[in-house]
Amino acid sequence: MAIKCVSLEYIKPGSVLAKNVNDNNGRILCSSGTVVTELLLSRFEKMEIESLHIEVDDKITEELYLNLKSQIEKRFSRVGSKNIMFKLKLALLANLEKRKEAK
Repeated sequence: MAIKCVSLEYIKPGSVLAKNVNDNNGRILCSSGTVVTELLLSRFEKMEIESLHIEVDDKITEELYLNLKSQIEKRFSRVGSKNIMFKLKLALLANLEKRKEAK
Protein backbone atom coordinates (compact mmCIF):
# COMPACT_ATOMS: atom_id res chain seq x y z
CA MET A 1 0.00 0.00 0.00
CA ALA A 2 1.09 3.51 -0.76
CA ILE A 3 0.17 6.69 1.09
CA LYS A 4 -1.24 9.64 -0.81
CA CYS A 5 -2.33 13.07 0.33
CA VAL A 6 -5.72 13.51 -1.31
CA SER A 7 -7.99 16.54 -1.46
CA LEU A 8 -11.12 15.97 0.61
CA GLU A 9 -13.36 16.37 -2.44
CA TYR A 10 -11.83 13.25 -4.05
CA ILE A 11 -11.99 10.94 -1.03
CA LYS A 12 -14.73 8.34 -1.06
CA PRO A 13 -16.34 6.57 1.89
CA GLY A 14 -14.48 3.33 2.52
CA SER A 15 -11.03 4.91 2.13
CA VAL A 16 -8.63 4.20 4.99
CA LEU A 17 -6.71 6.93 6.80
CA ALA A 18 -2.96 6.38 6.56
CA LYS A 19 -2.12 9.09 9.11
CA ASN A 20 -3.83 10.61 12.10
CA VAL A 21 -6.03 13.64 11.48
CA ASN A 22 -5.22 16.41 13.96
CA ASP A 23 -6.89 19.70 14.80
CA ASN A 24 -5.01 23.01 14.88
CA ASN A 25 -3.93 22.31 18.48
CA GLY A 26 -2.43 18.94 17.58
CA ARG A 27 -5.21 16.88 19.17
CA ILE A 28 -6.02 13.68 17.32
CA LEU A 29 -9.47 13.86 15.75
CA CYS A 30 -9.25 10.53 13.96
CA SER A 31 -6.49 7.93 14.09
CA SER A 32 -4.74 6.16 11.25
CA GLY A 33 -6.48 2.99 10.14
CA THR A 34 -9.93 4.55 10.47
CA VAL A 35 -12.32 3.79 7.62
CA VAL A 36 -13.70 7.06 6.23
CA THR A 37 -17.49 7.45 6.24
CA GLU A 38 -19.84 10.07 4.77
CA LEU A 39 -20.29 11.46 8.28
CA LEU A 40 -16.52 11.85 8.77
CA LEU A 41 -16.14 13.53 5.40
CA SER A 42 -18.92 15.96 6.30
CA ARG A 43 -17.29 16.76 9.66
CA PHE A 44 -13.86 17.24 8.12
CA GLU A 45 -15.40 19.60 5.56
CA LYS A 46 -17.08 21.64 8.32
CA MET A 47 -13.72 21.85 10.12
CA GLU A 48 -12.16 23.10 6.88
CA ILE A 49 -9.76 20.17 6.62
CA GLU A 50 -8.70 20.26 2.99
CA SER A 51 -6.88 16.96 2.54
CA LEU A 52 -6.19 13.61 4.19
CA HIS A 53 -3.44 11.02 3.93
CA ILE A 54 -5.09 7.82 2.78
CA GLU A 55 -3.92 4.33 1.86
CA VAL A 56 -4.06 3.63 -1.85
CA ASP A 57 -3.47 0.44 -3.74
CA ASP A 58 -0.78 1.31 -6.26
CA LYS A 59 -0.80 -2.12 -7.90
CA ILE A 60 -1.97 -2.57 -11.46
CA THR A 61 -3.17 -5.69 -13.22
CA GLU A 62 -1.31 -7.20 -16.16
CA GLU A 63 -4.20 -6.23 -18.45
CA LEU A 64 -4.10 -2.59 -17.31
CA TYR A 65 -0.30 -2.55 -17.59
CA LEU A 66 -0.42 -3.73 -21.20
CA ASN A 67 -3.22 -1.30 -22.05
CA LEU A 68 -1.39 1.69 -20.56
CA LYS A 69 1.92 0.72 -22.14
CA SER A 70 0.21 0.46 -25.52
CA GLN A 71 -1.41 3.88 -25.08
CA ILE A 72 1.90 5.48 -24.12
CA GLU A 73 3.65 3.95 -27.14
CA LYS A 74 0.83 5.09 -29.43
CA ARG A 75 0.66 8.65 -28.11
CA PHE A 76 4.42 9.12 -28.29
CA SER A 77 4.93 7.25 -31.58
CA ARG A 78 6.03 10.36 -33.51
CA VAL A 79 8.49 11.58 -30.90
CA GLY A 80 12.16 11.61 -31.85
CA SER A 81 14.78 10.19 -29.49
CA LYS A 82 16.42 13.60 -28.93
CA ASN A 83 13.19 15.35 -28.00
CA ILE A 84 12.14 16.30 -24.46
CA MET A 85 8.93 14.38 -25.12
CA PHE A 86 11.03 11.23 -25.54
CA LYS A 87 12.32 11.72 -22.01
CA LEU A 88 8.74 12.09 -20.81
CA LYS A 89 7.82 8.86 -22.58
CA LEU A 90 10.70 7.02 -20.90
CA ALA A 91 9.71 8.43 -17.49
CA LEU A 92 6.09 7.33 -17.96
CA LEU A 93 7.17 3.84 -19.01
CA ALA A 94 9.55 3.58 -16.04
CA ASN A 95 6.80 4.64 -13.63
CA LEU A 96 4.40 2.16 -15.20
CA GLU A 97 6.99 -0.61 -14.84
CA LYS A 98 7.53 0.28 -11.18
CA ARG A 99 3.78 0.08 -10.52
CA LYS A 100 3.64 -3.31 -12.23
CA GLU A 101 6.46 -4.62 -10.04
CA ALA A 102 4.70 -3.39 -6.89
CA LYS A 103 2.45 -6.45 -7.15
